[in-house]
Amino acid sequence: KEVKFLNAELDQVAPAAKMSLEAIRQMQADLKTGLKQVDEEILNAAVPMGAESSLNDKFRDVMVDFSERANQALKIASDKFTVAVEALKGMCAFFGEKYSDDKPAALLRIVADFLSLFQKAVEEIALRRAKDEMEKNKMKMAQQRK
Repeated sequence: KEVKFLNAELDQVAPAAKMSLEAIRQMQADLKTGLKQVDEEILNAAVPMGAESSLNDKFRDVMVDFSERANQALKIASDKFTVAVEALKGMCAFFGEKYSDDKPAALLRIVADFLSLFQKAVEEIALRRAKDEMEKNKMKMAQQRK
């Protein structure tokens, strides 16, 4: 009975099988580059520009807060990604595979395919049990009528 909930416990496998480590690394790099550009704009806006300096000060105040929050969020995401990659390395080792960036996705696809087949088998067993139970009930009712 407990194995029928295996799919629910591993519901993140299918989305994980579709991920690309290289794409995630590229997005991280793009975000870091973008945040550096934001920081440069903040520094440029901090230079007094005559009558417009109060506008620049407001922009700087808003953007400094944004930059700090964005950099912190990127660091948290990067740390989680590092932990995930380490977990993927562990999974590869568990299956006796040498780690490479494409291995985890391939292994996760295999696990996702297994879970899909497993879920179908669980559903077929449940359907068969329900049919067997209905047949038993029909036979029981037929015997009671006699």
